[in-house]
Amino acid sequence: MFNGNATITSFDELNKFSNVTSISSFSNCTSLKSINLSNIVKINGSGVFSGCVNLESVELKNCTYIGDQAFYNCYSLKYLGDTSKVEYIGAYSVF
Repeated sequence: MFNGNATITSFDELNKFSNVTSISSFSNCTSLKSINLSNIVKINGSGVFSGCVNLESVELKNCTYIGDQAFYNCYSLKYLGDTSKVEYIGAYSVF
């Protein structure tokens, strides 16, 4: 979807589409600082946000699945929102 996009700094457009329930590719978006995933149920695939070194905030609300290495090498991550519905967290997801 946005792999390697170095200009995107925030993203909340997914909340405008109620039929989008999973995402799979924002890796290496090095300028991304925040993303709103309130409607997202699954963070699919491996390394969805891996390498987003400036990502600080991820708004979760309905997420039940976080895939392997989802936030790998997201050194700036400080906030993951409401994780109370998460049933599965993959290997090395938050590292």
